[in-house]
Amino acid sequence: MLLSLATILNQPGGKVPFSMEMDCAGMEFGSQKPASEPLRAEGQVRNEAGVLILTGTVDTTLHCVCDRCAASFDKPFHLDMEAVLVPELASEQNEDEQTFVLKEDAADLEEILNTVFVLNMDSRFLCREDCLGICPTCGKDLNDGPCDCKPESDPRWAALKQLLADHPFFPQEVTNMAVPKCKVSKARRDKRRSNVWKLDMPGLSKCPKCGEFTLPHRACKACGYYNGREVIAVKAD
Repeated sequence: MLLSLATILNQPGGKVPFSMEMDCAGMEFGSQKPASEPLRAEGQVRNEAGVLILTGTVDTTLHCVCDRCAASFDKPFHLDMEAVLVPELASEQNEDEQTFVLKEDAADLEEILNTVFVLNMDSRFLCREDCLGICPTCGKDLNDGPCDCKPESDPRWAALKQLLADHPFFPQEVTNMAVPKCKVSKARRDKRRSNVWKLDMPGLSKCPKCGEFTLPHRACKACGYYNGREVIAVKAD
């Protein structure tokens, strides 16, 4: 669909409204064709100081299949679009996804709508963001609850598991014993701060005034003197 803009090309402030539907049922995204319903687009093209700006909205309903659990679901699609329309591009470097070239003073709305729809389509379809998918073993939908499949053991422990199973002194329950995830060695234990940064007795010095022991660079609690002068008034007992 071509929208003629000849009436506003040289008329700043001019507007041309548009409304259209486009069939996108044949568009394939991944292995799906979710746009079975037509796209509905409404908006306008306005001349702002000689620059043609297209604004509008795109709405439809997508019929998708979840990429995780393979469940069918419907998803509303809404998009606020904005594009710049120019008679021609000055160079290929000025080309971007929001700039479109006019065709004989008209805008190709199908090309614009098709580009905007494809660029804003999700890369994957999920029935919900926290979809758990299906069990790769039994195929149960994990959104309905956990399955009864046992977790597969690491094949690297198969030889040890078989050795313990064949040993007469180890019962079968031992072969299924969990392996601790975190084992702290004695060397690492001894390097903790509680063992290395032990508190030491602070150095004490005698007060030159009264002879009582006090902390260095501190006023004496007994007489209140520091550096030859009284800084704290001490009450006599």
